[in-house]
Amino acid sequence: GCLHCHAGDHLIAQVTLRNPGATATPVEMKVGLRLPDGTSVSLFGPNGQHIVFSLPAGAESTFPVLNFTWPAGAPPGAWRVEGTLLEPSLGKTFSRDVRLFEVEP
Repeated sequence: GCLHCHAGDHLIAQVTLRNPGATATPVEMKVGLRLPDGTSVSLFGPNGQHIVFSLPAGAESTFPVLNFTWPAGAPPGAWRVEGTLLEPSLGKTFSRDVRLFEVEP
């Protein structure tokens, strides 16, 4: 994926979830982008849609939450990929990474 993105570049953002527990855990997650001006944009619609899946006991899973070609006309500046765990609570069982990337004019 691109860290300094131009129109036509491929952007991939991945999340790694770890479940050290002894039982499978249901996971609910929202994914979005924060624009350079601070505006937050949900990638799963304005009505609270989100990703739901089960993470097996003892599992560590990495999967792409974004995988697309960057469009022309995006505002230049620092963008942020944001992931929010709705369940379980962050820090109790899971960890996350947040990546910043730069969109070049």
